[in-house]
Amino acid sequence: MAGNRFRDEGVEALYAVWVISCHLLIGIAALCGVWIVDRVIHLLWPGTEPILFGRVPLRMVIETADGGILIVFLGFGLYRVARTVIRSSL
Repeated sequence: MAGNRFRDEGVEALYAVWVISCHLLIGIAALCGVWIVDRVIHLLWPGTEPILFGRVPLRMVIETADGGILIVFLGFGLYRVARTVIRSSL
């Protein structure tokens, strides 16, 4: 009986590592996508910093998107890991 418990906990730990790894990879891919869009926009409008709607610098929009992606993917990944750990300890 004790051997099954350790095996089950090992599987849960591997699942937690898998979940956080997947979220990190998807987050990195999303950040790379935002970076590519930023580069393309700078290639289309060389010279000055593009301004959206006459008020908002594009750099601010890109940085907000980066922060949002990090918060959502890392936060949700950590939530899933915590949920897995709590469920396995019950």
